[in-house]
Amino acid sequence: MTLDEIKDAVSRGWTVHWKNDAYEVRRDSLGQWLIVHDNNTIGLTWSDGKTLNGDPEDFYIDGAQERLQSRIYRGELEVTEAEGVTTMRDLQ
Repeated sequence: MTLDEIKDAVSRGWTVHWKNDAYEVRRDSLGQWLIVHDNNTIGLTWSDGKTLNGDPEDFYIDGAQERLQSRIYRGELEVTEAEGVTTMRDLQ
């Protein structure tokens, strides 16, 4: 996921993880974007505010349905519906 995708997903109320479910991306009351694990935090980005603290492919939206939404959001999966039939096509 890109930085913008991560921020958008969290702003929508979706849970975004980094690497595994133990690491969660959150925005605190000061507006800081953080990766949280137990009581430990690290900034979502380097001090430049643009470079992710982690590989973009290591961030994902929690849950199976959300993972599909994440792939759709990134343009990796196309979903069409016609005559009551939903079709998914992998674009990678």
